[in-house]
This record gives sequence, C-alpha cells and structure tokens, in this order.
Amino acid sequence: MGQQYTQDIWHEWAKTRFLPSRVVELPGGQVKEIEPSTASLTVSEFSDMVEQLLQYALEKGLIWTDEMKDAELDLRKINVHQQKVA
Repeated sequence: MGQQYTQDIWHEWAKTRFLPSRVVELPGGQVKEIEPSTASLTVSEFSDMVEQLLQYALEKGLIWTDEMKDAELDLRKINVHQQKVA
C-alpha cells in the first residue's frame, strides 16, 4: 500500500507475528506476559523464524532489497552448515 517502515518496526512486527510470548510468575505472585525476543533464540530457532518471514513475504509479494537478499543467502549458508554438522 505504498507504506514504508524502519528496520526496527519490521523487527518488532516479525517478533510478534512469528514468536510466542511467554507468561512468567514474578516474585510476589504477579503474572506478567513477556514479549518475544530474538536475542534468546538458538540459531535453529532464529532460522525457523526467518524462513517463516520469507514465506510470508513471498506470499504477499514484498520487494526484497539487495541487503535482504544477502541476508537470506547468509542464512541459507548457515542452514547448510548446520545440516552437515548434524
């Protein structure tokens, strides 16, 4: 629809779209929902999230910049390496 968003906004959107939130109990019995974070993901979990994001983008016909294409290629190289190690 012709709108553009910053990298930070897309990052927040992807986390809420593709990662589950967690509910934790705090001291004193309070319960709080923790927003998802990519910082605590394993390489495999992050790879899965990126694959879901790429599939979504493909379905929506989003345009990939050269920088995004390079990142996708790097991710695919990591996946190939992980499969060889496993």
